[in-house]
Amino acid sequence: MEVRNNIFGFNTFKPVNSGIKKVFNNGISNDIFVRSTNSSNPSFKGNIRELLDKDYETLSKDEKNILRKEIDNYQEEVIDDCIKASTVLKAVYDDRYGENNWEYISIGRSCSMIAKCLAMMGVKTHIIPISGLQFGIEDGRELTKEEGFEKYRDFIYKSGLSPEEVESSGKTYIFQDYCDSGKSLRLFEQFIRSDEMGLNKDNITFESINEGLYDNIQKLQELGIENFNPFSFLSMRLGAQNLYGSLKTHTSTPKLHYKDIDKIDEVVKEPVRTIYKIFEFGMEDKIRNNMN
Repeated sequence: MEVRNNIFGFNTFKPVNSGIKKVFNNGISNDIFVRSTNSSNPSFKGNIRELLDKDYETLSKDEKNILRKEIDNYQEEVIDDCIKASTVLKAVYDDRYGENNWEYISIGRSCSMIAKCLAMMGVKTHIIPISGLQFGIEDGRELTKEEGFEKYRDFIYKSGLSPEEVESSGKTYIFQDYCDSGKSLRLFEQFIRSDEMGLNKDNITFESINEGLYDNIQKLQELGIENFNPFSFLSMRLGAQNLYGSLKTHTSTPKLHYKDIDKIDEVVKEPVRTIYKIFEFGMEDKIRNNMN
């Protein structure tokens, strides 16, 4: 396979003052972006949201082209980086565990768009909303004492991660998060492996996405991936909190503080905002076109 020279090229990341933060009464927060449901394309007189609410397969060629015009160049850069990172991770875990023999779990929002991207590539994935662990507790098992723990545990079980399903599946379950200090990942592992959760299984593993990309740089060459720098991706796409280029500003996964886990059922039913659906369409569109 040809080795290309510029695999460590990367795009310039620029902060954009594109949204405002709203904090709801229940302590759940999310990014609110001003985006009309009408198209920015003057030739299209319909409602963009109606197109976005359709399954990708049911969209006509003209409808896809209308939606493609809603994605700006900078969003395309972020989408491209997310797909490249997900492609590397899929190749690594397919090699390690076997294709279709592993499932991916995003802990919180940091890796949630990676999870969605992998799902579009055929991987079974899960997203578990949680935040604030590293600032509030010292032992992950303390989370089992929080009000609403049983409701939160049931949400995890019903998503396909019950002890019975995990043990009988024969698959490996990869719980992943972006790590700065690594404390949140350690705390969530303690929680999952607690007696109260019943998920201290040999086929569950916890790994930072930092390791997944840092330790497998050679995969970029093997896959022929150009213009992708895993170091800047991790620091700016995942580590940065308030930049438009951060994947957190494009995810529909809400921010759920660990003190509010009793509100998990409300959180997952929140409607997905138009700006997030446009981004997800762009990601799915590019993945499908790359596969053809």
